Amino acid sequence: TALSDFARAKAAFETQGLTIPAGFPVPVLSTNTIPILLRWLKEEPYEAPLWKRLCERAPLPQWLRDRIDNSAYSSGAGAGFQHMSRGDLALIGLEILGTNAAVAVPELVWRLKHERAEDASLSALICIGAPAHAFALDLAASTNRTQQRQGAHLLGALAIEPNTSVPMLVRLCRETSPEVRGSALTALAEFPEKAIDSVTPLLQDKESAMDAAYALSSSGTNIIPVFLNALIDSNRTVRVAALGALMFRETLTQGPLNLARRDSAYAGKRCLFNMQALQMAFFMYADKDQGELFDYLRKNYAQAGEPGMQAALKARWEKTRSGMQTIADPAPK
Repeated sequence: TALSDFARAKAAFETQGLTIPAGFPVPVLSTNTIPILLRWLKEEPYEAPLWKRLCERAPLPQWLRDRIDNSAYSSGAGAGFQHMSRGDLALIGLEILGTNAAVAVPELVWRLKHERAEDASLSALICIGAPAHAFALDLAASTNRTQQRQGAHLLGALAIEPNTSVPMLVRLCRETSPEVRGSALTALAEFPEKAIDSVTPLLQDKESAMDAAYALSSSGTNIIPVFLNALIDSNRTVRVAALGALMFRETLTQGPLNLARRDSAYAGKRCLFNMQALQMAFFMYADKDQGELFDYLRKNYAQAGEPGMQAALKARWEKTRSGMQTIADPAPK
């Protein structure tokens, strides 16, 4: 079908780190397809046939593995994606329809509350967009922790109506549940500068430091002194969070992140931040003289600003690594 052909082409572009070029033909979907798309959402994700899974685990020579990969299992543009599940196709279809699929929102919210298809329903609501905003506020205002978390996730992924979204998210930041608080802080990253005063104190709390650092990472340069001061905090988690945020900010200056579908992009940004923070945690562990390390980084920031952060870390890491190699491989006597 036109939708599956488009999905394969879209996947092929995205695996190369590209977006679909302007003018690329997008299938025209009627609102009559909405019941079909909602039915598809309930389908289980595609699983490769048993023979294929066994071949993937077997120690086959590369030429034979390539032949299997190019067989009936996958061929043509977007190879490997022709068995995309109908649930994935439904999400792409709802994203194409966008606000024209508003009539599907009440049913999706009902599914969110009463069925175990949370990921699919949340993703569908995000793909539809603005019509889901009022329902997101209702979920966030609930006393049910799961619905509060879902509401916060929706508000962040939609990233619209800051006058109503931000006060609700700030309120959720005061919740005792770490899952709700974390979802609210993650969502506030989509509203730069709107809640700095409310979020900054949470950077000093080791339980919320990572979430707060992410929430503040999208703010302007006025937040940099806050992160630099956090580098000398007595708590290791706070230091890792601040360093991860500085690294993430520089990544964002290198251009927009190409992270596929709207619902995937929201979670993908947070995953990237978490990965970079983990890299910084390892870096800190390897560099034993952390006092000197952070003085070095603070001075570099004062001189070179954000674009020089990764270069400074790389230079420091090369120095640290050569020191580690010297210890591991002492010169022969």
